[in-house]
Amino acid sequence: MTGLYVYAVVRADHPVPHGLLGVGEKEVRLLRDGRLAVAVSAAPDPLVGRRRELLAHSATVEALWGQGPVLPMRFGVVAPDEDALRRDVLDDPDGRLVDRLEVLADAAEVSVKVWHDEPTVLREVVSENREIAALRARTQRSGGSYGDQIRLGEMVAAAVEAKASQDADRLLADLTPLAVATVPGPPVDGALLNASFLIEREQADAFRTAVDRLISAEAGRFSVRVAGPVPPYSFVDEPRPPEPRRNSSRRVGMGSR
Repeated sequence: MTGLYVYAVVRADHPVPHGLLGVGEKEVRLLRDGRLAVAVSAAPDPLVGRRRELLAHSATVEALWGQGPVLPMRFGVVAPDEDALRRDVLDDPDGRLVDRLEVLADAAEVSVKVWHDEPTVLREVVSENREIAALRARTQRSGGSYGDQIRLGEMVAAAVEAKASQDADRLLADLTPLAVATVPGPPVDGALLNASFLIEREQADAFRTAVDRLISAEAGRFSVRVAGPVPPYSFVDEPRPPEPRRNSSRRVGMGSR
């Protein structure tokens, strides 16, 4: 593969750590033009998305981020040559990229994924819904008809889904005020919430503590996975207002991972 592997857009005066090696152990350098620069290296041949390469990409972006604000690229972006980068990236006539770097100067991203504890939520559903409780008791006593079992399964699934939607909206409402901006993430199997939060870098520990406190107050109803702080991959573009519980599509441009 020929061309230039691209890591991030940065300010023209952004320092590069001495000896920084990127994907394929290629030396990272800056291509500068005007007020912007692009961090690049020679594209490895072949470019394979193995764990080693993915980690090298992330580590390179984070090393650059340690020196100042970045607009990170997703893994695997390769430009054919310097002219293409100057034309398609560094030529920033409306100053959008320069402005976005300023907005993200002291920012970090933290992602939060939340799952229900299934046994706990199923107990809640049975205790809160008399019809479900009665139908469940009948099927447990006599096995119930096939129709009863199908109906019970449908009712429980609907009740669990409704509870997941309510809990996702509530958690999002509690966490959003703690962040500068919020965007929904892609669907994650079984997760009731997947969202990324833009926060001030110095507030990262406080935000994680707030998430832990919020989850622990729910008496074992949730399991949570918090990732970050990391460079603001999900916020390269101006984020749109989040749509609670609709963790489907979002446009994050070059920052998506």
